[in-house]
Amino acid sequence: MHRIRIDTPKNRLYLTLGPITSKDEIQTIEVSVLQHVKRLRQGFTCVSDLRQFCMKENLNDNFMQEIQEILWDSGVKAVARISPISQCKGHFLFEKKSAVWPGYEIIPVQSPEEAEIRLDAL
Repeated sequence: MHRIRIDTPKNRLYLTLGPITSKDEIQTIEVSVLQHVKRLRQGFTCVSDLRQFCMKENLNDNFMQEIQEILWDSGVKAVARISPISQCKGHFLFEKKSAVWPGYEIIPVQSPEEAEIRLDAL
């Protein structure tokens, strides 16, 4: 249930993650994110929909940090994060800045519509 896409005119990445159950799945997602951000300009924004995201217990604890590093290295300006209702392994529910330094802004939102409004206002 993962979906990664871009909107070139908006210069925006859309990252929707569902349950992750294997290391192969992690690698596929990371490669796909890398391929998509290469088609965006520096200063792009990202809608990260994590409402269905959960990681199997024995998987890489660094997955989200690795995604953040890909975004930072690719020139992301800000991420609107739609968080899940309940916490699951791999979530950073209270984070306002990325784990990578110096970091980029993380805007917690409740819906895709709110994410669009907040990022369009930047």
